[in-house]
Amino acid sequence: MPPALVVDAHGFPAVALAGQVAVGLLPVLKAQFEVAHGTPGGPDLLPYADCCRVNPRASWRAAAASPEGHYLTGVLPAEAAAVAARLAPGGRLATADEWREADALLDAPLAPEHLTQLLAVAKLHPAARAVLRRAGTAAATWRGLGDGLLEWVQGPTGPGLYGRPRRDFGIHLILNPRIHPPATPRGHDRHRAYGLRLAFPRGTEGRRA
Repeated sequence: MPPALVVDAHGFPAVALAGQVAVGLLPVLKAQFEVAHGTPGGPDLLPYADCCRVNPRASWRAAAASPEGHYLTGVLPAEAAAVAARLAPGGRLATADEWREADALLDAPLAPEHLTQLLAVAKLHPAARAVLRRAGTAAATWRGLGDGLLEWVQGPTGPGLYGRPRRDFGIHLILNPRIHPPATPRGHDRHRAYGLRLAFPRGTEGRRA
């Protein structure tokens, strides 16, 4: 069975969890941040230009050498929490348990007909549709549509990182999200692998996917 999907208030897809929460199907896109922020580069949430220096922006309208350019990364934990709060009514970082639940649901096989159904949702944002269409050509599971980053979550003792970073990020980390607590970086530097997924309460979404 495919995961139950919804579309958030701005048209970006999310997986519905067992409770009244949804977590982004994709890590937050730069386009998603720009739509919700309204004034890209403003100082109130994060220094967006610094994030783009760490991970240059790629236009969702054209194929990128790496999907990384579409994602908002280089984000510090307090910034990630502020961004999540702006992206949707009641938006926030996912808890470690919510991230793991979404991760398990997204382990389901990705059938072409299910991706086609999602891409046909009228309220899906064009940026999300473009990124999903390209990622879907190689993804065997739903998780494969947006895998490869480390993502900020709210852990039991503070913010930490979950994910399976790509080898080319050069991160040497033993982290199994199914059994390990979120990782805490030793430094406070921006890294092009550090992104986030949005969590938001069900009932605030645009429609079911």
